[in-house]
Formats: sequence, structure tokens, C-alpha cells
Amino acid sequence: MKVLYKVFPAFLVCLFHASVASAAMSVKPVKAFAPALIPSIDLFAPHYRDVGAHDLPPTFGLPFLDLAISRKPVDLLDLPAERQHVISKSREVGAAALSDRSSEVLLTSFGKDRRVEEKARSLVEHLSRSGSISFATPRERDAVIAELSLTDKSQARLHFDQADKNPGSVVDLLVVRAHNADRARFYLETLERTKSLHFRMLPEFFRNFSVIPGEISFPDPLANENNAVSRLMDKNGGYILFAPGTPVSVTYKNERTPGPSAFVSVAGPEIQNRIRMLCACTHEYAHLLFNRVVMRGAETPAPAAITAYRPLSEGFAVTLELLANERAVAHPDKLGLSEPDANDLKTEAESRIRWLKHENNAYTEGWLQFWRPIYEKNGTAGMVEFLHRIDSKRLLGIPLGTLSYQLLLDRDTRHRLEALTIFSSRRKP
Repeated sequence: MKVLYKVFPAFLVCLFHASVASAAMSVKPVKAFAPALIPSIDLFAPHYRDVGAHDLPPTFGLPFLDLAISRKPVDLLDLPAERQHVISKSREVGAAALSDRSSEVLLTSFGKDRRVEEKARSLVEHLSRSGSISFATPRERDAVIAELSLTDKSQARLHFDQADKNPGSVVDLLVVRAHNADRARFYLETLERTKSLHFRMLPEFFRNFSVIPGEISFPDPLANENNAVSRLMDKNGGYILFAPGTPVSVTYKNERTPGPSAFVSVAGPEIQNRIRMLCACTHEYAHLLFNRVVMRGAETPAPAAITAYRPLSEGFAVTLELLANERAVAHPDKLGLSEPDANDLKTEAESRIRWLKHENNAYTEGWLQFWRPIYEKNGTAGMVEFLHRIDSKRLLGIPLGTLSYQLLLDRDTRHRLEALTIFSSRRKP
């Protein structure tokens, strides 16, 4: 083993000289964190609460937000004339529901145990009271309610253009769409808060990426231990940032409700849903920066999960997550944070650190063995410089569990970082 320790540095140096170093990405000047210069804002001020579903920016994984009334003339449907009239009238109900924010609020209030006919009747009565729809006779109204309640799989396609994956009845489809619009608003809000937190608390690292928020199911094999994930989009050079998947969907209605910490293995105290989502998305947004700098915006290959790329990426994201948290707690007035907000941020950071110690995984190694020592020695300027020196191809060439990687971990901090720099740097240090 002593021989290996002597040979390994020379091997790394030779490997470095044998490789053709690519041009280093230009390092932008570090904008130091200066709290006195940060204008105070209200981080949790709503931006999307009252935005209509059709006016929402794009989201991913939330279907039916682009529902539109079918343009196929009812007289072309192979149905009796009387039924055609009812469908035409029920399309009017659908159109009114899609354009009416108060109808969306009503639809999201329906419990799962409520019968479909009751939901349809409540919707029709609501639109009738508001003057959005009228009926010639009570019989016509009842026929429309019955039409909206039919659960035939082809039913939604008679009313809407984008309804290939329908949940059954027309009114149930409207309910799903209303719930998804509610979640989309909150995910867009969380992304807005995440960007604002990065911009104000992590100015040294901030990049304004083109990001589409989305939702993943719970549990999801694509999710990491925090049930959140960031991923490069397949077009336009932007990213998808998936909000944390939870058994209970988070919206404006329950954002302040205490929920379990993301770090279930250490059973941390419950914190507000909005704080938990903010912390998780702050972590994921840091991954976007790591990807943009290290991978030059290219998709991270699947094998990266079993190479040194993973602990370096996860450790970087953890470090920025904790740093943003620490600064926010130290300067709550700059973000308009209440005392409960600041306490929840502190609680989540403590849960994260307990989780890192308990799990002792790639997150732990990346944070404890690499990024925290860099930060403690050279601050955020050192982190920025080191980040821009990482060469993805070389990093992806160090499989986890191999002697090369283990020797890095076995060294003291200074020699570990020196060896990693030699092995992964784009240019000779």
C-alpha cells in the first residue's frame, strides 16, 4: 500500500501530461457577498397566485393545462341530434369553467369521495349563478349535468382537443386540470423564490438559467434521496427542475402547513412545506450550475452516478444549499423572512447535516472531503476557481470504489485536493 501511495501521484501527473487539456471556461469575476448592498425583498410574496391557467408559463409533468374546447362540429359526430345539442351545451360549460378562476377554485375544493354527479351539478350551478351560462329549461340543465358526469373513456374527446389521457368524465378532467394548475402556480413560485435566493445569497455563483419547473410522482425512481431532481432539457439549452415529490401536493393553500423534512432517515422536526421545497430546489438549482460549467451544458451521462463526478456534483450542491441557508438565517431582513421562516431554514440545515453524517454516502464525501475544505481554506472564490478547473471527462474516468478514488479519500485534505486537481483539471495548476 505504501508503494501505491508513492506511485499514485506520479501516475496522476503522467496522466495529466499525457492528456490534451481543453480550453478552460472563462471565470467570471466573483461578486462578493455583501449583505449591506442587498436590497430587502419579500421572498414569499406571491407572483402566480391569481394567474389564469392558460396564462401560466410552461411546466412539465402536469397534464391538461392547455385544454381547449373541441373544434370538431357537433353535427359531424355520429350521434343522435338531441345528444349533439347536449354536447354543444356542455362544451359551453367546459369553456366557461376553463376561463373562470372562481370555477377552478370550486373544482379544487371537491373531495375525493364526492360523487361525480354532485361535482357536475355544483359546477353548473356555480356558472349559472355567475351568469357565465344559462339554460332554456331545467330539463336541458339536467341533461348537461348527466353529460358532464358520463365516465366513458371517449367522453372527454367529444369536448376537448387535448384529452387523449383522460380520467373519465368531463367534470373529473376539469378537476384534474384545476389541481394541476394550482400545483403549477406553486412550482413556478418556488422556482421564482429559488432564483431570488440564489441571486441574493449566492451572488458569487448565480446564473439565470432557462428553467421549466415540473412535478415527479412520489416515490419516483428518477428522484434522489431528497425526492427532487434537475435535468437538462432536450431542446433550447434549458433545464427542467422537478419539485420535490410528496404524498400531499403542495400549493398556496398548504404552503405554511408543517410537513416532514426531506431527510426522513434522521426524522427531523416538521417544517413548513414551502421552506422544505425551497431548500430542495436550491440544491437542485446548484446542480444546474455544476452541469453548465463542468459539462458545458451537455447532458450528464448515466454512468456519472458511479464515478467521482457524483460526489463532486452532490457535494457542490449540498455546500451551496447550506451556504444559502446559513446566509438567509443570518440576514432574514433581506428576504423578508419571519422568525418561523428563519427557524425552519435553520432546522432543515441541521437535518441535512445529521442526514449527511447518518448516510455517509456520495453527498457526504463530496461535501466533507472536497467542497467544505475548499470553502474553509479559500472561501467562495476558491470554490468558483476550483469549479471552473474540473474536467468532466477525467472526472468521469474515476469510478467509485476503485483504488484511484479510495486513494483520494485516504489522503489528508491538502494532498487529496492536489491529487484531484491534477487528475481533473482542465489546465496545469
